[in-house]
Amino acid sequence: MKTLKLLTAGFIVASTFGMSDASAQKLAAENTVEISGKSKRGYLGNVVVDDTKQQLDLVFVTKSTNRKVKFQVYQFDYDLKLINQFADEQEVERAREKYKWIKAPKEDVQVFNGVTAEGDMMGNLVFKKKEITLKYNWWTGKYQKEQKILDKLKPKSEDGKSYLLSVIGMDEDGKQQYSAFDIDETGEVIAIVGEKGKIKDDPYKHQKEFKIMKANGNLDMTVPGEVTFANPHTVIYCGLIKEGSIDVDEVGLGDIAIVYAPIAGQGYGKIKDPNPTTFTYVRIGRDGIVKEKIDFTTKAAKWTIDAVYETEGQVIIYGPGKILKTPEDAYRGAYDFMQKEKGFENFQIVGIKDGKAAFVTAPNLDEFEAKNSKPDNQKKPVLYKGGRIEIGGLDITSSGDLFINAQEWSYDAMGSYRGKKYHDFLMFHFDKAGNLVKCYGIDNPQKAGLKGTADPRQDPKYYQTSSKIFEGSDKNSVFWMQFFIGNVERRSISEDVLGMKYTYTWWTPRKQVRIGKIDISGATVGNFTAFGEGSGTGKKFYLMNEFPVIEINGGKQAVFIGEDTNIWGSDSSGDYLWLGKFDPSKM
Repeated sequence: MKTLKLLTAGFIVASTFGMSDASAQKLAAENTVEISGKSKRGYLGNVVVDDTKQQLDLVFVTKSTNRKVKFQVYQFDYDLKLINQFADEQEVERAREKYKWIKAPKEDVQVFNGVTAEGDMMGNLVFKKKEITLKYNWWTGKYQKEQKILDKLKPKSEDGKSYLLSVIGMDEDGKQQYSAFDIDETGEVIAIVGEKGKIKDDPYKHQKEFKIMKANGNLDMTVPGEVTFANPHTVIYCGLIKEGSIDVDEVGLGDIAIVYAPIAGQGYGKIKDPNPTTFTYVRIGRDGIVKEKIDFTTKAAKWTIDAVYETEGQVIIYGPGKILKTPEDAYRGAYDFMQKEKGFENFQIVGIKDGKAAFVTAPNLDEFEAKNSKPDNQKKPVLYKGGRIEIGGLDITSSGDLFINAQEWSYDAMGSYRGKKYHDFLMFHFDKAGNLVKCYGIDNPQKAGLKGTADPRQDPKYYQTSSKIFEGSDKNSVFWMQFFIGNVERRSISEDVLGMKYTYTWWTPRKQVRIGKIDISGATVGNFTAFGEGSGTGKKFYLMNEFPVIEINGGKQAVFIGEDTNIWGSDSSGDYLWLGKFDPSKM
């Protein structure tokens, strides 16, 4: 795809949201700076904020090898005026000392053993040993990961019994997802398993006594924690507790969340839990040790947990469900892991704070429709329709209001490609008690995809949009910063590593920012304004993917950082850097 076409697509998106609106918001300052050829061929390694000096340093890595790293530094004041520019060159070891954020490895290629966990046809736990190869790309400052499966091992208990692994869902390829979590940083895996009991003793032992089993790349196993129940339960979620951030791909080294629900069905009879609505949240560390075990009362049946986030000391568990007509509806069936994409009736959100459930609410679709709000310049309302969602940002204001940026998704096939297709933009606004205040719905013109796009990996509809809530100076308003995707770039680099030639290809969504103001007391959302015009230069700017927005002055203001075009394109130069200053007191 040519750059000219990509820019045209970006222009269509930007103009859709009222760039010429007389009431459009304006940035406090903007500046465009021509950068060196070396900088544009490198990458933005870090942005250094100094509120004392009122200075912003953009540090580009212009060239790096396993011996030396070269830098180009652009220094701006907080009015976005360029005040200094200089080059720097350091030996790798000295570079690590001076620039603490440098991730340059001591070896270009690292190979180590890892392990993953799956179930066999009968649900028995199987460990699969894998060889993980990390190849450092000196052009991008990132690792390329490859892995291949080696040996398999079916662990047994001391008395020869197998362990059972719960199925908790299905991925887009129809592959089962299990109650296990791979720790890629160390090659280890944590599996939540139940030990099979003898029929004459307790055939449901594996659903009452759960072992938190940890294994490393050598298949050495330990059991650092256990979770037990008096009646049969099943794991309905196991995954990372993510940080509430605009970077939805950030994994970090956080804890792991497990959610259990009582199980029932044919053969359970009197042994099923008498309290079907009592679900259990468990938090474990990467060492497998239990940190929290907290019960809460579900208000949704068939609850499908999409993710668990943590922000401002509060854990948020969310996902769609069904109306709970009787308490018995809360029981999980043997095949409830066959999760659907749509057809849900409510949306349950659970807040965990200070060792207890702070709230559990489940507004239904009628309430979402009644509390819908849209900008004045949008013709039709955008409603939450009861589908699966992904969060593109989660923020809690100083007053405790919770804002969840969500997009419904569905699986979509294009040729041999099958991926998640993302729909319109939703912002769920809850108060500090978890009550739904408003659902702001914004139309996404890219949901139908780009016409004429042959490669689905270059179609924006297959990429999630991230958002950030920026609190206003009067505490009665917030600004919804939406980082919408204007195009997707295909990048490819070839290089020699240890005498072998490798070609790396990846697809990068490019974003622009648009901002809408939400009145908290009035629960209304204003029209959105897109930014990235670049101080009248006539160019379109896409945000730097590494650092799209930087907060300054203790988080009271922010600076957007962008570049003019696809710098890797054959017919584009990417000569300019764009900075835009956002000040809520002047919007």
